[in-house]
Amino acid sequence: MRSNPPPSLVLFAGSALVSLGLTVSPAAGAAGPANVNSASPQASAAPDPIVGSWRPREYRLAAGETLPVDGRIVFLARSDDGSRGEWSVTFFVTGAEGAAVRGSAEGGAWSREGRSLLLTHQYHLSAGDAAGPLAAAPLAMAMRSAEEADANHREPCEVSVESGVLTLYFPSGNSMTFERVEALR
Repeated sequence: MRSNPPPSLVLFAGSALVSLGLTVSPAAGAAGPANVNSASPQASAAPDPIVGSWRPREYRLAAGETLPVDGRIVFLARSDDGSRGEWSVTFFVTGAEGAAVRGSAEGGAWSREGRSLLLTHQYHLSAGDAAGPLAAAPLAMAMRSAEEADANHREPCEVSVESGVLTLYFPSGNSMTFERVEALR
């Protein structure tokens, strides 16, 4: 009897790059500590220090509780000065046994100036059980045009990068900390 592997779904750029055997150059912002507290990179400058692949360390809620997470966020540069591009994230909040209890996959365009990072939400998929103080979330899906995402689905965040650690501070008061992945395999 033939056994079929379980179905899988490649959602966004980070996973898609791996599935297609493509890599993001570790040199894309991985050459050591970076400070995004300064002005955006100028033309012909190195790519923005957020460019690359990052693995989440923790998801901190505004009230202070932290939730264990796993997944990837990938920032790709799509401008001459490296201060704009595309992003995608797939992450899971994990339970006591390390199993995924809820997850989210999102993506769109990004732009940065100093500590200000603007994320547009062109793609969104989320669902899951209750986790800590987070209530259960029913399946939610959205796929929008880039124009619709830019006009109506913008998330202004603050960002910091220090010693290979990226932290995103969301408007909700929540934050997520990531560590750089040196190479996609």
